[in-house]
Amino acid sequence: MAFNTSADLLVKYLNTGLKLVPLRDDAKTPNIKSWRPIYDNPNYWTEDKLRKESHRFVNVATCFGKTINDKQGLDTYLPELDIDSQKVYDLLFVMEPSLTAYAQNFTFVIKTKKSCGWRILWREHKQHKAIHTQDCKAGCEFEIKTDDYGLSSLPDSTHRDEPEGEFHYKNTGKSALGICDGFYDKIMSQLSECLTEHKTKQQQQRSNGSTNSITLTTADIQVICGSISPYYNKPHRQKLALALAGLLHKSSVGPESALQLIELLAKGDEEKNSRIAAVEETYKKDAFPSQEKDGF
Repeated sequence: MAFNTSADLLVKYLNTGLKLVPLRDDAKTPNIKSWRPIYDNPNYWTEDKLRKESHRFVNVATCFGKTINDKQGLDTYLPELDIDSQKVYDLLFVMEPSLTAYAQNFTFVIKTKKSCGWRILWREHKQHKAIHTQDCKAGCEFEIKTDDYGLSSLPDSTHRDEPEGEFHYKNTGKSALGICDGFYDKIMSQLSECLTEHKTKQQQQRSNGSTNSITLTTADIQVICGSISPYYNKPHRQKLALALAGLLHKSSVGPESALQLIELLAKGDEEKNSRIAAVEETYKKDAFPSQEKDGF
């Protein structure tokens, strides 16, 4: 049975820093032409506009990334931890019970349909890199969504597999999104053993500052993007993204800079996530693979 999220609840969500996207009664299709403007503009919704368009919110979701400023006017960012395995839940909230109290007091905690399923949202002053399921070892799956990763359903929306209302998401934490600087690092410290060897080394390099890779400045990225963008046309976009990723990797440009460049180049591309994935896959490989054949 379809229902509409109340305007008062939507306004409450808006004021916490959630970036609201209206969903249809199937609980998965955005009830808006495109949710990209909502991702790109943290001030897309005003209370008045939200109340006028509250009829669109049969269900409600959030996107991630830059959100409302703090009291000092500084940028804040909205990430989400999505727990998909019992191992991750135990590492976070059984082995480290202080995190349970912290989450319940300072974050927005959502119970999902899985028995071990939880989603935790908060705000930080820093935009962190996303963690994907493929970055995790089998049986230790989790995700951290930090950018234009996609959408995440909010209470009291129905589950996309049960749009008739058998399951509704519930918030078990606070109704506010606290600014929890360092929470991402706490999570990653607890879950380091869950990451694949490649991802673990990459995280360690970041924390130690031991990578010798080149960091592109914002000006560098804009100049390179401006030179390439006239050629970034269908049907060659994926080939160009792969070629550019390979060139950057072999030129010792760091993965963060490469991703920033591709994200700018692919801005507005409906298959942007595929371009980003191409960069991530490229950087998982050696920049200069050995030419030796198997054997001696």
